[in-house]
Amino acid sequence: MKDLISDRKLINTIMWVLLSGLAFFGTVPLFIVTYWACALFMILRTRQSQLPRKISWAVISAYIVLGTLQTIYVGNAVAGPHLNLLT
Repeated sequence: MKDLISDRKLINTIMWVLLSGLAFFGTVPLFIVTYWACALFMILRTRQSQLPRKISWAVISAYIVLGTLQTIYVGNAVAGPHLNLLT
């Protein structure tokens, strides 16, 4: 039980460090890396929980879909207008 609490504290600390770095030094590739790192940490959290196997896989697949959608959004909405395809 103590290991689970320390693991969750470590995961929370890493997430806050990543989000703080993103707020100060954010670029489009860094946004995408941060989205996938958060998704990975949430997947690790889900794997540590005591959820039934079917629910766990559904939640993990939802995190993967959300990470993919966020990547597509950032690529099109944030970086898209700045790309000049004619030069």
